[in-house]
Formats: sequence, structure tokens, C-alpha cells
Amino acid sequence: MRVARCGEVSYPYSKLISFTPKFRPVCSSEFVGEKWILSIFPVNITSDNPLDFRTFIFAQFPCLRLLCEIECQSVKDRQLTFNSTHLVTDDVLSRNEFNEIVDVVTSNFQNNLIENINRTVKTVLISIAQNSLSRREESSNYKLFACLLDCMSAGSKKHRKPIF
Repeated sequence: MRVARCGEVSYPYSKLISFTPKFRPVCSSEFVGEKWILSIFPVNITSDNPLDFRTFIFAQFPCLRLLCEIECQSVKDRQLTFNSTHLVTDDVLSRNEFNEIVDVVTSNFQNNLIENINRTVKTVLISIAQNSLSRREESSNYKLFACLLDCMSAGSKKHRKPIF
């Protein structure tokens, strides 16, 4: 191994690795927007009409919006932490050694981010199951978030890219 002349080299990850997170389209869609959510809010709805989807769906879209906001902030926070972390070495690295380190660092970042997202979604699921106002809302919200959890977990693990 070659030794660096200055003794120790430190580079912030942000100078070595750059990435732009991509979020699931639903988080930027009109379905999480204020206008849509207000349009389905049950103002003049009777709970007697089982064909009116607004009687059970109105609580799901605000939950979806909140989940998107939480995950977006979580990604930003973790990206900020990642970018302020430094690679410190007292040896000059070969291209292969450097690439190995970059692969491990990015893989760890993605895996930690995915685990954090899964924990958040599971927490939301538990909260919905324990604190729902009605059985109908509990059932439909739980199914929605269970589906989201499956999509996030399966898609992220399969492709090794967190997409929200």
C-alpha cells in the first residue's frame, strides 16, 4: 500500500458520491393535495349510503399525504447526515478499494433508509389499528397502509433503490 504524504486524508461523502432521491409519483400527485382532500371530506354525506366511497375514504388520503411528508423529510434528513459524513483514510486507495468503499457506503445508506421507512409505516399501521375512530376506517386504512408497506418493502429490496 502507498501511504499518503500528508498522513491522513478526509473527504466528505458529498464530494465523492452524489445522488438524487426519486419518490413514488403518488407523493407528488393531486391525491395528496389539499384540493382533492377537501373535495372528498364528508360534509353532506350520510353514512347510510354504502355506495358513496367518501364515507370511508376521506381519512385515507390525509394519512397518505402525511406518510409522504414524513418519508420525504426522513430522506432529506438522512441525506444531510450522509453528506456531512467523511471518508477518512491514511492510505492512498486504489480504484478498486475506493469503489468497494463507495459500494458499501451507498448500500448501507439505502438499507438504513429502507429500514427507517419500514419502521415508520409499521408504526402508522399500529397506530391506525389501535386508534381508529370507527371499524370501517380502521379496516380500509389498515388495508391501504399494508399495501403501501408491501409495495415499499418489495420494490425497495428487489431493486435496491428506495423509491417513495
